[in-house]
Amino acid sequence: MLDFNSVKKTKSNKKRIIEIEEISGEDIAVIGMYARLPQADDIEGFWDNLKNGRDCITKFPASRRRDTESYLHYKGSTKRNRYSTGAYLEDIDKFDNSFFNITPKEASLMSPNQRIFLEATWKAIEDAGYGGKKLVGSKTGVYIGFEADAPFDYTRYIEAFDPKSVSVAVTGNLTSVIPSRISYLLDLKGPSISIDTACSSALVAVHMACKGIKNKDCEMAIVGSIRLNFMPMEGQLNFGINASDGRAKTFDDSSDGTGSGEGVITYLLKPLSRALKDKDNIHAVIKGSAINQDGRSIGLSAPNVLAQEDVIVSAWKDAGIDPETVSYIEAHGTGTKLGDPIEVDGISRAFRRYTSKKQFCSIGSVKTNIGHLDNAAGVAGMLKAVLSLKNKQLPASLHYKVPNRRINFKDSPVYVNDKLTPWETHGFPRRCGVSSFGFSGTNCHIILEEAPSVVNKSIDRPCLEVLTLSAKTNDALKELVKRYRLYIQKNEDVDIGNMCYTQNTGRWHFDYRIAVIARNTIELKNKLDKLVSIDFEDINEKEIYFGIQLDNIKQKGQNGLFESKIKELSCEADKKLEEFILSEKTEEDVLYDICKRYVEGANIDWDILYKGEDRTRISLPTYPFRRTRCWINAEEGLENDLFYVTAWESKILKKSSTIKGSVLLFRDSIGKAEKLVAILRGMQVNVIEVDIGSKYKKINNSRYQISASAKAIQSLLNDIDIKDLRYVIHMASISESSTEDISILKQKLQNGIYSLYHLLQGTAKLGLKDRLNIVVVSEYVNKICGEENTLKPENAAMFGMGKSAFWEYPNISIRCIDIDRDTDISVIVPEISAEGVEFCTGYRNGNRYVEIIKQASIENKLLDIKEEGVYVITGGAGGLGIEFAKRLVLRNRRAKLAFINRSKLPERNDWDAILASGSDEKMCRLLNNIKDMEARGAEITLLSADVSEFEGMKVVISELKRRYGNINGIIHSAGISKRDETEEDLRAVLSPKIEGAWILDRLTQEENLDFFVMCSSAITLIGGLGGGGYTAANAYLDSFSAQRSSQGKRTLAINWAAWENTGLAEGMTINEDKELFRVLLPENALDAFENALNSNLDRVIIGELNLSSTILNLGEYLPFRLSDNLKKNTIEKTVQEEEQLKDIKLKGKEEQDYTKTEVLIAKIWGEVLGFEEFNVNDNFFTLGGDSIMITRVETLLEKHYPGRITISELFAYPTISKLSQYLSSSQISGKEADTGETELRDSIFKLFEDIRAGSRNISSAIKYYDSLEVRR
Repeated sequence: MLDFNSVKKTKSNKKRIIEIEEISGEDIAVIGMYARLPQADDIEGFWDNLKNGRDCITKFPASRRRDTESYLHYKGSTKRNRYSTGAYLEDIDKFDNSFFNITPKEASLMSPNQRIFLEATWKAIEDAGYGGKKLVGSKTGVYIGFEADAPFDYTRYIEAFDPKSVSVAVTGNLTSVIPSRISYLLDLKGPSISIDTACSSALVAVHMACKGIKNKDCEMAIVGSIRLNFMPMEGQLNFGINASDGRAKTFDDSSDGTGSGEGVITYLLKPLSRALKDKDNIHAVIKGSAINQDGRSIGLSAPNVLAQEDVIVSAWKDAGIDPETVSYIEAHGTGTKLGDPIEVDGISRAFRRYTSKKQFCSIGSVKTNIGHLDNAAGVAGMLKAVLSLKNKQLPASLHYKVPNRRINFKDSPVYVNDKLTPWETHGFPRRCGVSSFGFSGTNCHIILEEAPSVVNKSIDRPCLEVLTLSAKTNDALKELVKRYRLYIQKNEDVDIGNMCYTQNTGRWHFDYRIAVIARNTIELKNKLDKLVSIDFEDINEKEIYFGIQLDNIKQKGQNGLFESKIKELSCEADKKLEEFILSEKTEEDVLYDICKRYVEGANIDWDILYKGEDRTRISLPTYPFRRTRCWINAEEGLENDLFYVTAWESKILKKSSTIKGSVLLFRDSIGKAEKLVAILRGMQVNVIEVDIGSKYKKINNSRYQISASAKAIQSLLNDIDIKDLRYVIHMASISESSTEDISILKQKLQNGIYSLYHLLQGTAKLGLKDRLNIVVVSEYVNKICGEENTLKPENAAMFGMGKSAFWEYPNISIRCIDIDRDTDISVIVPEISAEGVEFCTGYRNGNRYVEIIKQASIENKLLDIKEEGVYVITGGAGGLGIEFAKRLVLRNRRAKLAFINRSKLPERNDWDAILASGSDEKMCRLLNNIKDMEARGAEITLLSADVSEFEGMKVVISELKRRYGNINGIIHSAGISKRDETEEDLRAVLSPKIEGAWILDRLTQEENLDFFVMCSSAITLIGGLGGGGYTAANAYLDSFSAQRSSQGKRTLAINWAAWENTGLAEGMTINEDKELFRVLLPENALDAFENALNSNLDRVIIGELNLSSTILNLGEYLPFRLSDNLKKNTIEKTVQEEEQLKDIKLKGKEEQDYTKTEVLIAKIWGEVLGFEEFNVNDNFFTLGGDSIMITRVETLLEKHYPGRITISELFAYPTISKLSQYLSSSQISGKEADTGETELRDSIFKLFEDIRAGSRNISSAIKYYDSLEVRR
């Protein structure tokens, strides 16, 4: 036998000696633990959140909404699904199935509860240093607190999307299999039990595990819980205990319920006496515990103060402690009106049995940080308590401002700990209690004590240490090396001997292996630094070894040879290990040989190396799982219902008519107009030519030179003979110059959109007898064929203006033509005179194209935000800007954000006063959002500048580059919307978007941006009354994005539908049924934003197309076209809605010859009133109808008779017979009006006069327009 006492000591270190007042044979040690909680992927992250007072309640994560939406869509729901706020886990769909030798198919059929708990247990075992074979075959129990009756579980997805696999998915979804799978994996022989007592399940599981150890049912115990909410819909399971804002404001007077949370927590427990003997890493000690039942109380689910008092006292007795030594209680603390006062009363009653002291024990609740984890709540509270003991600090219980008026804290033994506080001691160990009270009536309380104190004694150790790291893949091994390097950086005083001992003896050893020899921590870190920076295969460094366990043999599938070779290598390693120990651990060459054989695949019993030495287990980094998505997928994702793109289809112009009347032609500067004039005059058309110049000049009756001002254009219109004016052709935007300078851009805008604006305003006032046709001809506006060498976004602004003019000017018909240099100008002659054709056409190389809208297919993928990346957000203080910022921080909490706003925000010194006053609700919301992002770790810089002013922006961008070195991304969300009644109004709308985008691009040309996102609007599809400037500005962004993308720069313009109560839609009431797109929920919009940015699109329309919109009734008269698939969907939607109305039996006519209108009205009445039979002379209101019901009737009738019925008419014609007669007569009247061209024109002109006067809105106008059956 080796004499370890004779080994030479070459390095001084410290020995561990235990000094405790008393160790009970009943005490249980917590020797391993792991948690994955909201905004915390590990224990360290959770403690960071606790000590920083972080509220982890957020919206339902983007990474998970795709799956819930797919399921709901499958079940026939719509996009209007609302989710509860809560504290959620990210990426619950992901799992390292290959690590556990589980096939992808089997993994996708396993509940995430099983998968995540499996990973968590593995990490808790590693944290304890009991990996490898240390637990295999042992009498270790597994206890899990789990609620089996969740309202929605993973099997619902399987039943919906893979019903054939339901039978084989049983084991992966049974509650009892969650602990059994752990026992099976590690060959554990102790009890394997699932416990369900509702909210107290997890803490009861801890109690049962402790009892199992004490009763010798098991020698050690794994215990924990997991809670996930697969379908957290708003209002789900609201038993009257859910907080209005999703936050538990425990013990505060404003408390109105609890919040919802998710997480997984696992522990490894062991008798304290054995843990001390085995030199385990003891996180805390469980001194005692107790459980009981409410029995009969005021209600089955109501708390019982006497039962709560008794369970606390029983736990104290079980622990054998003086209650006065308990200085903190982690309360159940749900934040309910009934629960909190009862809980404090129960605690007070328990203390008063032993002491009359007041306010000596603090209380708090982790639910204020992460919500109520239901069945896992108890172990979450326990974790907070354990970490508080370890760190000797008590974190704040959040949201506590004014004490609950129903609780007399002043005369009670407890007070609320509302700030991070040092946990002082008074001659006895720190002790605390943790309570968990079940909805079922089962209560549990445990007593925790800090780990026994450690006194260090100096000892010597050999100078050579070896650290082995291994993983199942090369990538995982690389990540593990990084984690150890970071660990050493954060723990410079770590004992290298204990670290190597724990890692070598307390972890599994996998195929990809590294062995590093070092003499101290600094040397070890330096060697890990080298490993991080190189490929392992390139290692050529003394005392660093890498290998893949007999990879060459395994690749050949020679299993017998593999086993034989492993035995051979292991035998050689054992001999070398013995030789090394006999050399008193000084023979370096022998240790080198051991390491070489290890990385080749030898199985080494590292415990032999440390036999007789005083080594202690410590917490170290755990295995870096390489997770991939393992989920049952719907055949088609719902995201595509939100994404649309424009495309161009080839379409031949079928017919045109003769050009009649005079033509006013604004000439280009490259000669295209010259040829067009010759063609038109050859057709005997009178053409008046206009050149845009610096001043007004009449050259002759057929030729003018003017500036692009309102005054000049009005003078022109006054001078020319307008009697026969029928066409205006605007070609002035076509030029050779490029926008290399901001002044050139502004000049081109003046000649283009500003001249068009003044032209529209001027011609609208002419009072022409016949309709005036304005044709805007420009070049390279759109990406049509994808082969354009250049695009000219400034020209796109004119097309946007044209779309609004389409609605605004009743006596003007406007169209746009986009040409290229390869198209002969002659081809547009028939286009000019054509009637009833598309608003916008494009020509490339002489071929004609029309624009359509179609659905886009975009992959669901989260945004990758660089660690400490720098991102600029213009309009960052606006509604959309702040939402984008929050999403970036969610993806990387260390992001650096720069908000650029025209209006300067208040000085930071004034923020507290502003927030305290609360007078400016919008500003308070903004400041709180900024403070919250900064609390999460983001760095936010607030800058003031006019984004459309070059010099000012140059200063701002230069400052950002100086401060951060580079910029990683830009989100351009600056912009305003207002009616463009004057040129100044128009400029105010155009400049932030047009000049702003140009300036941002120019000032960041040297930056390698990850993305440049511009917030455009869905209004660019259709335009809007009084919104010509806004439509034009956004049309520029759409084209600018395509232009910038063609240069190889990642650029995206997003045509947003309105966001619910956010951005420009804040405070607006929007009638969705009358809009082209339904209102977007902000969380859905942000999910779509991430997906779109990860696509290869340069422009995308994001919104849910409203297939029932009355706008779509205009069909061919709209300034855009639907793809064939969307047309089909629109038709199917209409048919589907009609088919949903049930058949009704009618009576009241002797002949029984009921008209289609009567039948339809009867069906609608049946839908609203619920009857199956009507007399055509029944009065709607006599039957029980009211004003609310008649509104529903109006909505349903509107789909069939748009613009022909109002509420007042439904009151006037309350029977089926009378209403049918009225609708039929109004329909005939409408058709009669259509027979006279003059009457039709007068009706249309009157309609638009109503619009301009404000007596009709756009939706009303469209309905009436459709009722006239207009044909242009």
